[in-house]
Amino acid sequence: MTRTAERVKRADAVASTGSCDLHPPGCVRFGHCAPDFWSDSLDQVLGIDRSVHLSFANWLAAVHPDDRKQARTELEKFALSSGEYRQVDYRTCAPHGEGRWINTRCRMLRNSNGAAIRLVGAAIDVTERQRAAEAIRSSEQFKSALLDCLSHDLATPLTTMKLESVSLLR
Repeated sequence: MTRTAERVKRADAVASTGSCDLHPPGCVRFGHCAPDFWSDSLDQVLGIDRSVHLSFANWLAAVHPDDRKQARTELEKFALSSGEYRQVDYRTCAPHGEGRWINTRCRMLRNSNGAAIRLVGAAIDVTERQRAAEAIRSSEQFKSALLDCLSHDLATPLTTMKLESVSLLR
């Protein structure tokens, strides 16, 4: 392995990322592809077993059932569009354990006529970011409920005390 490849491999491991280079891009539409490049770390990020033939169908099978339709639709629209860049978030249902949140970013390389000639992509494990965002949402909901409860529970006795103090002053 070259020195550059070793550095990329270490960086992928640190960042929980993986990358691929697919040709032809039609594999997104038709499910037939043999990647020109598929990093070892991409298997781990996506939860795909390297011994299984790499295909769009196998990738889609690793996507959480509730997210499959959206992920497939987004990538198929991308393959048919004239766009150059697409980003899709989805969950995986990894066979080796806990599902993960993945952010996939793809760039379509096109020839001078605009035809797709190559799809380059990266997948990033954003599970910790999603968990942190969910914890913040839960915390905000709890805080809001607590403040609602406190304002009601404090308002009643305070109103009574205010009325009593006014009557005492008379």
